[in-house]
Amino acid sequence: MSEDETKYDGVLLTIVQQAGGIDGFFNSVFGFLRRKTDFFSDQKRAEQVIVNHSQTQFKEWEKAKKKEEEEKQKREAKKKAQTATTENKEPVPEKKEEPKVQPAPKTEPKEIHPTSTITEEKKENGETGDEKKEKPPGNGGKTDKYTWTQTLEELHMYIPVPKGTRAKDMKIDIETTKCYVGLKGQPAIIDGEFSERIKADDSIWTIEDDDQGGKVAHLAIQKWSGQWHWWDCAIKGDAKIDTQKIEPEPSNLSDLDGETRATVEKMMFDQRQKQMGLPSSDELKKQEMMQQFMKAHPEMDFSKAKFS
Repeated sequence: MSEDETKYDGVLLTIVQQAGGIDGFFNSVFGFLRRKTDFFSDQKRAEQVIVNHSQTQFKEWEKAKKKEEEEKQKREAKKKAQTATTENKEPVPEKKEEPKVQPAPKTEPKEIHPTSTITEEKKENGETGDEKKEKPPGNGGKTDKYTWTQTLEELHMYIPVPKGTRAKDMKIDIETTKCYVGLKGQPAIIDGEFSERIKADDSIWTIEDDDQGGKVAHLAIQKWSGQWHWWDCAIKGDAKIDTQKIEPEPSNLSDLDGETRATVEKMMFDQRQKQMGLPSSDELKKQEMMQQFMKAHPEMDFSKAKFS
């Protein structure tokens, strides 16, 4: 799917919501063409354009549906194969060794400290006080009011609302730096600042069903162009995640456009360098520029120069 196809998704989805569905959407679009263009001046041509584009998109839909079904069948086949392997695997009887009786060595009485004993047991089991943190689910987190996920370009917030809630029952304001979410006539659920600047005009919200049969307000937030990176929280003041634990899936890099892919690869490189205590890509670039300058000017003495 090309970028040209998706860049108007936010605007079009907003029109669908405000027009009350697909029928209202088409009525609005064709009404616009009637008022502002000469689209209907040639009826046969207008009908042909509509039919051609409709057929093209239907074929694309069929291809996507077929691909989705094939992937589903592959996953089910793989799951069945794994289940069959597990069921057919015979348990290996555990070999019991005869206990060997050895005389206990004579040792001096040793004072036992409960704390040190526990520490030693943890070391033997491969445990330490500094346990490795898990990767944030969905590259986001969860608060007592909402759950959020993110990609480099988007942020998604899911706020639980009472069952039966409709869009007209909500008051939701999305601004460049602020966010307000609440039921009309009731205290705000969220009233704060985004962690960073966003593209308010391209951000939308809907009321959707959740997996437990309830309702959620879903905010699809577009991050500010040119500043794509991982956020450590959605709303300022809320619990932060460790962005160093986020690892983009390598298999998805090929799906990104050139600029976004370069950004992701740079972030991954800088993350690895930081973990190893090595200079970032920007620092390496500065060092390379300085070395080239020094090479081009051998007459200059850099022995006492300090570089930061």
